[in-house]
Amino acid sequence: MCFGQKRVAARALLFENPSSLQSAPIGRDAKAMYSCEAEHSNELSFPQGANFSNVYRSVEPGWLQATYEGKTGLIPENYVVYL
Repeated sequence: MCFGQKRVAARALLFENPSSLQSAPIGRDAKAMYSCEAEHSNELSFPQGANFSNVYRSVEPGWLQATYEGKTGLIPENYVVYL
């Protein structure tokens, strides 16, 4: 499950360090700060430290579209940092 205490921690990190807020540029690479277990078929499961490619904003608020290990799907926006 992607949300819960880790989501709160990620939001707290952003609140404490507003300079870490980054917009989602088209086609950038990103790295996961936390692991995530997909809850729906359009979401990606990934471990902490996973590297994503082709990252861009999704039509779903708070989510990004990304590719990980050859699969493309949604990832929580507040779980990644851009490289």
